[in-house]
Amino acid sequence: FQANVKMAPEPSEVAARELEMANKKLLEDGFFRLEDPSLGESLTEIERLRFRFHSEYGLEFGRKHVLDDRLIRYVNKTILGKCVLVHWLRYEEYPGHILHFRQGGPKAGRRCLLVHLIGKGSQIRYRRQSHLHDLPAVENKKRSLHETSSAAYDEAGCEAEIMTFPDGGKVVLDARVGYEIRQGYAIVFEFAEHGIAYGWKKMMLPGTKELRDKVQQMQSKDISVNFAFKEVAAQQIDS
Repeated sequence: FQANVKMAPEPSEVAARELEMANKKLLEDGFFRLEDPSLGESLTEIERLRFRFHSEYGLEFGRKHVLDDRLIRYVNKTILGKCVLVHWLRYEEYPGHILHFRQGGPKAGRRCLLVHLIGKGSQIRYRRQSHLHDLPAVENKKRSLHETSSAAYDEAGCEAEIMTFPDGGKVVLDARVGYEIRQGYAIVFEFAEHGIAYGWKKMMLPGTKELRDKVQQMQSKDISVNFAFKEVAAQQIDS
């Protein structure tokens, strides 16, 4: 897709302090929590629609709470530069399994960031500083992600921070950070540096004009999206 001309505005003094604190948390702990008072109502609606992300409402949900979030845009631009939304999927609770999207510790570098939009009543345990360690991992075939044992994190000194989300919530994290969805779910958005994004599988959408227009609106000078369109018969089009 060709990006439109929308650009992230330069941060104000207050926003600059927020960005500095967010980058500090990402560098030291590997994650930080964001407030979004409007998220709870949107989560209720997306649940009612059975998580139909590949719809106009679903795309607007992602645009509003992730792509147009001022601090997320600043963080992506500061850390990743030009980047691509390569992955977007809901992950249900999976207690006892600590997963991470990217392996390699410091050698892998900060080349991917995740955003978790977390369901009401959920509980997730994040491992502090786990992005700074290249720990042994196995492939979790059920989730197609890397999995590391709790014992390995404990031995490396990666303390667990348990977060609860009675009204839903939002967390930004380094893709190397280990996390365990103990209860509920997380809708995961993955952003990757433009230079490494070509190998990701395309996220397919029905090729309606409405969805094509919505995808165009989601893109900006600094962030593109990894969608492709499939043609559908006229009677199957669901706008």
